[in-house]
Amino acid sequence: MKLLILQICESPSGGGAELIAYKLSELIKGEELESYGIFFKKANDSPTIKENQFVLGTLATKNITIYYRLLKKILKLSKGHSKVIIHCHLWKALYLIVPLSYFKKFILFYTEHNSTNNRRKYFFLKPLEKFVYGRYKKIISISPHVKIELLKWLDNKNNKLSNTNKKFSVIYNGFCKYKFIKRKLKKEKYNIISIGSLTKQKGFETTIKAVKYCKGFVNSYLILGKGPEKNTLEKIISDEKLKDTVKLVGYKKNIIKYLKNSDLGLIPSKWEGFGLVSLEMISSGLPLCISNVKGMKGILKGFNTVRVIDSFNEKDWAKAIKASLKALPSKKYEINYSAMETKKYSLEKMIQNYKNEYLKYK
Repeated sequence: MKLLILQICESPSGGGAELIAYKLSELIKGEELESYGIFFKKANDSPTIKENQFVLGTLATKNITIYYRLLKKILKLSKGHSKVIIHCHLWKALYLIVPLSYFKKFILFYTEHNSTNNRRKYFFLKPLEKFVYGRYKKIISISPHVKIELLKWLDNKNNKLSNTNKKFSVIYNGFCKYKFIKRKLKKEKYNIISIGSLTKQKGFETTIKAVKYCKGFVNSYLILGKGPEKNTLEKIISDEKLKDTVKLVGYKKNIIKYLKNSDLGLIPSKWEGFGLVSLEMISSGLPLCISNVKGMKGILKGFNTVRVIDSFNEKDWAKAIKASLKALPSKKYEINYSAMETKKYSLEKMIQNYKNEYLKYK
């Protein structure tokens, strides 16, 4: 009998955790494995839902209804299977699936996608978090830094949690490599780009303010993404008189046409577990300026086309942007080499690593 794998995530739309859950449910295949994806809600910009993927509601559906539908769908798919791996992504799935850990047939997996989250701001949640994570058989982090930060939060000093080495492991995210774009490296003015959710984590207020100090080098700065900080960022753009240069263009499924017209990528995140979009941009031949955060920096430390900025001061960022743009004409070899090096984090390698973990429990 095949081992059943169920990926559980809030939405199929978005990057990072959502993309990984979507791709795992789509691509995990084999004679020994049967795979499905279950998503709570679907947005208008969600990718195509495959035959083995299910969406339980819309953005307007109440969470209690979603939970009922989730349990019903899991029980229906699990019928006739002696072992079922339920692989959760993000906090809602993490918490909702815990009751099923008391049934022998269900094996709970969780992927930790970020080095921190809002729950860790509240010390009184720690006992609950330790209990919840304790009910999972396997915790996979997307980078060593994410694993270290999680174990700190769980107070796992001196291996207090049983079977620590077996329970906690690291599998790097895989990404869809973009076709290399040959760009003109010497221009009077350049186009720069950022891609990510409009949240405080992404730090776009820093790079927007930085643009006013390097307008002589920058033709346009596009930010692709959506989120709760949109109004705040629009106000900064207006206050800094940058409406002609900086544009919030919203979430885009197909980013390749925006990458084609860009010369430099900016990632000013305040924290990152991995930074999947950074590899997407580098694979297309785009140099980067990134913030000095451990998860992302650890992944990108071997790439010579990545400049790391140690502060969130807009003048420091402006200086780094100008230096990166000035250096572009001499970076042809490094840009090509960096693009080739991204294959180390291929989607195929990630899929195989997860498959190997699943098969240990067959």
